[in-house]
Amino acid sequence: MSTVEQAIAARRFGLGARPGDLSRQRDPREALASGLDDPGRFSLAGPSLPALADAVAVVGRIRDAKKAEEPDVKPGMMIAEVVGPDLEARMKRALTTDDGFAERLVWFWSNHFTVAATKAQCAPFVGLFEREVVRAHLAGSFEDMLLASSRHPAMLLYLDQARSAGPDSKVGKARELGLNENLAREILELHT
Repeated sequence: MSTVEQAIAARRFGLGARPGDLSRQRDPREALASGLDDPGRFSLAGPSLPALADAVAVVGRIRDAKKAEEPDVKPGMMIAEVVGPDLEARMKRALTTDDGFAERLVWFWSNHFTVAATKAQCAPFVGLFEREVVRAHLAGSFEDMLLASSRHPAMLLYLDQARSAGPDSKVGKARELGLNENLAREILELHT
C-alpha cells in the first residue's frame, strides 16, 4: 500500500496521521479488523475519572444550594469537577492514541446515542455515558449497546424519562406527571 493510501486510510478511518505514523503503520485493513472484539481496545481509564456516585453527588449539591438560595452557587464550577477529568482523559486519548480507528468509532457511537452536556442536569453524566455505554459495548452487539444506552441515567435525564410516571399512579397524581414518550420516540426514530 502506498504512503498516500496509508495517509488517506489514517484520515478516513482514524484521527489522521501524526509525524512518523505512516512509516511504522502496518496494513490499514489488517489494523482496522484486528482487535475489534477486544473490549480493552476501547476502554478509557484513569484514577481521577468520576464514578456515578460522584456525578449524583454534584447534582445533589447543586439542587441543595439552589433550594437554600445560596448566592455564591456556581453550578458550572461544580459540574466542572466531574466533567473536567473526563474531558481531559478523552482529549489525551485522542492526542496520544495509536488506534485512531477505535477512537473514531467511539466518537461515532457517542454521537449516535447523544446525551448533551448543554442540558445542565445531564452534564455530570456525559463522560460516564461514553465510558459505561459506548466504550463498554463497542466490542459487543448493537442490541446490547442500545439497551445500555436506553437504561443509563444520562439518557433517562436527557430525554426527561426521569420525570415520566403513569398519570393515574400515586407519583403521577401527586406531581401532576404523565407518561413521557421522548425515549421511545428516540429509539424508534433515531437509535434504530
